[in-house]
Amino acid sequence: MTLEAVDGSVTFETTSDQNGNYRQWVRIGLDGNGTYKVTAERAGFEPKEEFWEHKINVTNQSRDIQLLALNVTFNGTTFIDLNGNGNMNRFEHPVQVDHIEIWSAENTSMRFLTESDENGTFNVTLPPGAYNVYARTEEDGGHLVHLRPHEVEPI
Repeated sequence: MTLEAVDGSVTFETTSDQNGNYRQWVRIGLDGNGTYKVTAERAGFEPKEEFWEHKINVTNQSRDIQLLALNVTFNGTTFIDLNGNGNMNRFEHPVQVDHIEIWSAENTSMRFLTESDENGTFNVTLPPGAYNVYARTEEDGGHLVHLRPHEVEPI
């Protein structure tokens, strides 16, 4: 977080805690007021470099800044996991899957469809969140198989 006096006289830098809260002592004028430009920057979120003018007086003031997470590219490889360890081992091979369903774990009405190429690779752009990934392929008898839950987080 950057707090800069609108007259350019002073700038303060601070970091928010794990809950997004921050505290910073700032200078105020003889009239008991000060106006600061507050800038919040975090990779993977917007606004990145927007700013808000915030008038401060001798009492504590708070400002909630809403950062919106940008969509994230989620990618992976589809393969038949013969030993069930979750990793593609040297005796396992990628499988092209024409039907991959990705469902939001928090909002079951949010569903994304994609497919993997001949190398088993897939890419899809999603909003950050928790997702369940399912795949259907003829190699496993045409069943819709739940691969596992995934967390997609902004970078």
